[in-house]
Amino acid sequence: MEKLNELKTLIDRAVRHQQARGLSDNAFAIEYKSYVGSAKTWRQRMCAGNFEGVNIDRLLKKMRAFVCFLDGGSSTEETFEDMPIFQEFIGRYKTLQSVRTDRRVMVFLGETGVGKSFCARYVLRNNPNDTAYVRCKPTWRNNNLAILNGILTALSKDPLKRATKAENAVIDALKATPITLLIDEAHEADVALLKIVKCLVDETPCRFVIMAYPTTWKKMLAASSEAYAEARQLFGRSQRPIFDKYQTGTSVENIEVLLRHATHLADAAKDIARALLEKARHNGNLRFVADIITAAENYYLENEKEIDGAMLLAIADSLTPQKR
Repeated sequence: MEKLNELKTLIDRAVRHQQARGLSDNAFAIEYKSYVGSAKTWRQRMCAGNFEGVNIDRLLKKMRAFVCFLDGGSSTEETFEDMPIFQEFIGRYKTLQSVRTDRRVMVFLGETGVGKSFCARYVLRNNPNDTAYVRCKPTWRNNNLAILNGILTALSKDPLKRATKAENAVIDALKATPITLLIDEAHEADVALLKIVKCLVDETPCRFVIMAYPTTWKKMLAASSEAYAEARQLFGRSQRPIFDKYQTGTSVENIEVLLRHATHLADAAKDIARALLEKARHNGNLRFVADIITAAENYYLENEKEIDGAMLLAIADSLTPQKR
C-alpha cells in the first residue's frame, strides 16, 4: 500500500506539470515517452490508477526518475557493476590513482554510446571532492583560452580574459587541490588540449582521464608533425596500453548484461545480444540497446506482457533507420 500511495503521489505531480504546460495527452506522451509510454498508457493506466498486472517496483522507479527530472534534478543512472566496460574502466581508474610517476594520464578511446561518459559520471558522483568533469566543445578547437576557461569552470573558478592568466590560475588551483580531471570529447579541442594536459602533468600532481572518439582522435594526431610530436610526449605520460578496446563499438558481453538486468530474457540474453551486436554498433551502441529496452517497457505497460527474444529483435528492426 505504501508503494501504491507513493506512485499515485508521483503521478499527481506529473499531472500537475502536464496541466501547467497545457499539453494534451498526445503531446505529453511524445515529449516524455521514455517515462510515460503512449498517450493511452498515460491516461488509461497511470492517471486512472489501473496498476493490475503491472510490476509496481518497475513503474515506481520510472516515475521517481521522471519527477526528479521535472523538479530540476538529475535522476541517478542505474549502474550495472557487472558490465565489462564498467569493470575495465574502474580497474584502470584505480590503477591511475596509485601511480607515483608521471604516467598520470589515462586515455579512453571509444565509439559514441559505448559508455565513456557513463563511466566518468559514475566516478564523478562517487568521488565529488576528488574529481572534476570537463566536456570539450567544438568551439574550443585549438583555442587555449577556451580550454583553460573550461577547466576553470569545472573547478568552480571564474573564467579569465587572457590565456596566460588562465593557465596560471588552473595550475595554482590544481596544485592547491590535487584531483583527477575527467576530460570528455577531448578530440574536439585538438592539439592544444594535448599541450595543456602535458603541461598540467608536469606542473601539478593531478591525474587525468582523456576520453575521445577514436577516428577523430587518430585523424587529429596524424594531421601534422607537430601534433604527432605533442601526442608522443603526452603518451609518454600515459597508462599503457591505451584503453581502446571499444574503438569499434560495444561488445556482446556488455549488451548481454544490460538485457539481463532490464528484461526477463534470462538465459536467452546472450543469444539476443549476439543478434543485436551489429545493429547496435551501427546505431549508437548501448544507447540503441537502451532505446530498445524503453520500447519494450512501454509495450509491457500497455499490454501487461513481457516481451520475448523475437519481439525484442522486431523492436530493434523497427528502430533501425531503413535504407532507401
